[in-house]
Amino acid sequence: MKAIETNIFVKAPGRAVVDLRLPPEIKQGRYRAMVIIEEYPVSKERKKKTIRFPTFNAEPVDPKNTFRREDLA
Repeated sequence: MKAIETNIFVKAPGRAVVDLRLPPEIKQGRYRAMVIIEEYPVSKERKKKTIRFPTFNAEPVDPKNTFRREDLA
């Protein structure tokens, strides 16, 4: 059994459009499927959260510091 989550669009009472992308391991043929509808429609305002990574200055503190292997020994 595979669980595939997708969105549907209800065009008129009793009619829906389903865009379903199946994994390639599901072969062609007839299958039994179950559709579960949530109580409330999905909000149209779906905002993606912007990921903000911290920034820092990567410049050496002193340009004379090279941190070569020979200098560290």
